[in-house]
Amino acid sequence: MMDRSLRASRIGYPARQCLLKSICETTQLDWKLNAGVLGDLLHILFTPSSSRFEVDLHKEYAEAEKVDGTRKCSEIYSTCKYGIYDYITLPYQDL
Repeated sequence: MMDRSLRASRIGYPARQCLLKSICETTQLDWKLNAGVLGDLLHILFTPSSSRFEVDLHKEYAEAEKVDGTRKCSEIYSTCKYGIYDYITLPYQDL
């Protein structure tokens, strides 16, 4: 995993920052709306504390999940130009 992260960093993709941004954005979305199967899967993947087996989360992941709604994830994790939700919700030409 670390090797992949290092390779991604070498090609200019801030993998860790984008992962943290995705965790942050997931906690700020209103999951009470009908998000469908894809929304449910993204919520499970990017909400690490929802797993009962994750008792010792890495500090960065826990902090990303606790960002309150008054702060923008895109400003906190500004080195990640596009998060996972940008690829899902923006038309291709806007990327």
